[in-house]
Parts: sequence; C-alpha cells; structure tokens
Amino acid sequence: MLTFKNIDPTTREIAFGPHAQHVPYDGVAERILSQGQSFTITLNQTGNFQWHDHVHDDLTGTFTVNK
Repeated sequence: MLTFKNIDPTTREIAFGPHAQHVPYDGVAERILSQGQSFTITLNQTGNFQWHDHVHDDLTGTFTVNK
C-alpha cells in the first residue's frame, strides 16, 4: 500500500498519470486532500507510475511496483 498525506496548509489535488491525462490507479484518478487528510492505494499493478498535484503542477512524483 501507498499512503498520500497532506501535511501542509495548501489543499492538494493528487492525480495519477501525466498532468494533462489522468490515468486511474487502484480505481482513483484524483483525490482532493485538505491539510491533515490522507488516502491509501493498494499497489496492485506492476510498472512505473506518475502522480502530480493537478492544481500545483510543480509537485510531482513517481513510484514503481515490482512483482
């Protein structure tokens, strides 16, 4: 499992895939997180994946899932 938690006062809109093309992962295409909120996905697809803050596109990341 992978947990995203917003620890700063800026509301975040976490989305998967490239900025212009959201690609759902574990059934989640995007999720809005206020300060202190979190959500968890189950790492059930193998490969390399991108995520980003849809509103503040300077916040991005990747994760890799191996078998």
